[in-house]
Amino acid sequence: MKILFSILFSFFSIYVFNQNANISGVINTYAWGIRQINTSQIQVDNASVFSVNDTVLIIQMKGVQINTNNSINFGTVNNFNNAGNYMFSVINNINYNTNTLNLSCPIPISLPFADSLFQVVKVKSYYNATVSHTLTCMPWDGKKGGVLVFMVYGTLTLNADINVSEKGFRGFQNLYQNYLDLCSSVIGSSSFRYSINAKDSSGLKGEGIAVILPTYARGRGKIANGGGGGNTLNSGGGGGSNAGEGGTGGREVSLCYSSVGGIGGESLIISSTYSGDRLIMGGGGGCGTFENDVNDASKGGNGGGIVILFANNIISNNASILANGENILYTTNYESAGGGGGGGTILVKASNINGNISLHALGGKGGNSSLSNCRGSGGGGGGGLVYFNSLNVNITPVINVSGGLAGNACINYKGTNGSD
Repeated sequence: MKILFSILFSFFSIYVFNQNANISGVINTYAWGIRQINTSQIQVDNASVFSVNDTVLIIQMKGVQINTNNSINFGTVNNFNNAGNYMFSVINNINYNTNTLNLSCPIPISLPFADSLFQVVKVKSYYNATVSHTLTCMPWDGKKGGVLVFMVYGTLTLNADINVSEKGFRGFQNLYQNYLDLCSSVIGSSSFRYSINAKDSSGLKGEGIAVILPTYARGRGKIANGGGGGNTLNSGGGGGSNAGEGGTGGREVSLCYSSVGGIGGESLIISSTYSGDRLIMGGGGGCGTFENDVNDASKGGNGGGIVILFANNIISNNASILANGENILYTTNYESAGGGGGGGTILVKASNINGNISLHALGGKGGNSSLSNCRGSGGGGGGGLVYFNSLNVNITPVINVSGGLAGNACINYKGTNGSD
């Protein structure tokens, strides 16, 4: 939820612990949510990482409702529910025996009654801080991570970049293959969803804000902002997405020539149920398929993570804040390529910014396939989102949320680019 900058700072300023600090690496600590007990209590997997008076971010990472029909609309978001919604609070009390956190502010939403869909992040607060080496976050592991959040009551000096690129929703490496050397036109393998254990030839979908069930973990259909996996004989994976749409993976090998590459993740910003104050990580790219050698096929790209930064003053020193999707740089020889990761989300609120600063949430490049063997390349990842608000900006920030390029391939087997 939106919290006004001035209110946020006045509320949390009493909890500033570090007066002057050099910061780098991972500064936050994380716990995945098990359940919401009531409006002021939540249970987490490990309360020992928190202390009384800690400021925390509570953010729902997944939980959208999607279309599950086996059609071109598979994976389209029907209802966002509370995915991407967030709030700040302070811990009043902790029951370490039951891993229960008692919060000072009531939770204004109903968190999902299922674990691994929301997480709690300890927010670091400083009076003055200097980023001395790259500042980042823990990579998303399926339950927690992917978010960097901190507050600076005085001045933040950037002597290095803030970078959560490739820390968001995951792209995967395909695990196995069935019905080797058969085209989709021969076996009718052009569906949009397949079970993880089905005897078909299809790649794994990329991870995103929709829960991937084993019954539809593979196949060319997108899954919200997760790219679809390629179907049958060496078609490429689709790119992950965020605000921008992911690109489609390239077509099957030359002896098949069917367009059953993974469909790119959908643009979340155009959904009628999407609210712009939600914070969402970039979706993972779908993976392609392989016949014989999984090591020759490239994985789907990881999406970009989330940066939440509140500061009174920022001295930028030409630094960058980055939440880019993963570029798949490996070129396959005889197999197909994965899609690029979707760009993440950056939220920066500051009273004053001095100097040049760049804010990038780019979609990742899709993987290359051989120019001589003609197999599908990966689709490009869609661009992310940047929310920027400052009362006094001496230099206009450079903001870039461009989509990623499709991987190189024989001209008819090339995937498509992600969009902004």
